[in-house]
Amino acid sequence: MILTGQVLDSSNKPLETAIVYVSDSKGKPKGANSFTTDNLGRWTLNLNKSDYVTARLVGYKQTTVPVSAYKVIPAPPMSNVPPTNALVIKMQRDSSANLPEIGVSPTTSTTTTGTTMPEEKKKNWLKIGLIAGGGLLVLGTIIYFATKKK
Repeated sequence: MILTGQVLDSSNKPLETAIVYVSDSKGKPKGANSFTTDNLGRWTLNLNKSDYVTARLVGYKQTTVPVSAYKVIPAPPMSNVPPTNALVIKMQRDSSANLPEIGVSPTTSTTTTGTTMPEEKKKNWLKIGLIAGGGLLVLGTIIYFATKKK
């Protein structure tokens, strides 16, 4: 059966980029059938009624629910739209993940705790960026002249 659904946080806000996949009751994947949620937390999978669905997202606890928990959403009256099978997965924040929020600007980098990146690290990141940018420029030039000769 084809099952659609939505991944939400504890305050019913959609969670974008969560990985949703067919699993066993412990969350172990069954096959390669998976889906990444869109900006509204929506997903669609082809599965069996005896399967489980697991959602994973960094900063949230992995959540596994039985497919049998789905609800049939009736079609709107007087429409040609068939009923839809839908399953909502609610995820809780994982307080043990300990992921700091990081802000980056061209002049300084700070974390939410207010600590500033040391000048030496900033210079190293700038060097890495310049080297990578220079490498891309050289690669682009080589490709340009290689295709121009033909």
